[in-house]
Amino acid sequence: MKLSILWYDPDMVVTLKATDSTAIDLGDMLKLSSSRVTPVAAVTDDATFVGIALGQALTSETGKEIQVALKCICRATLTSAAYAFLDGLLWSSTTTLAADSAANTIGWYYDWLQTGQTVTSGRVLFDVIALGKLAGVDA
Repeated sequence: MKLSILWYDPDMVVTLKATDSTAIDLGDMLKLSSSRVTPVAAVTDDATFVGIALGQALTSETGKEIQVALKCICRATLTSAAYAFLDGLLWSSTTTLAADSAANTIGWYYDWLQTGQTVTSGRVLFDVIALGKLAGVDA
């Protein structure tokens, strides 16, 4: 399951250009690469994580501008575990997030009603500003 966007802050949306020859779909977790966005592809991409795609770009649409949510809540697939409210989460695959001890966090578990229960999906809060990892993107 791709990320399903449940809410985003309309004041926290930026428009960035997509990289050449990389398809982007609605709900993709994105990173910056040479001043353009491309889907996150590794746990260590947290350092350049820029948000969630609010649009799509085909591989043939070189440099297409795409809106990116810097702050949003999404429903996501999670590795099976018991999460606590606001536990850090890291990228695990193009469709899955996993528990994190903070080093590679890109989002936080946001299902307070499911706290302590073993789950395989849930709400995730993404807030690039609060992460404070991306140079030039802060409060």
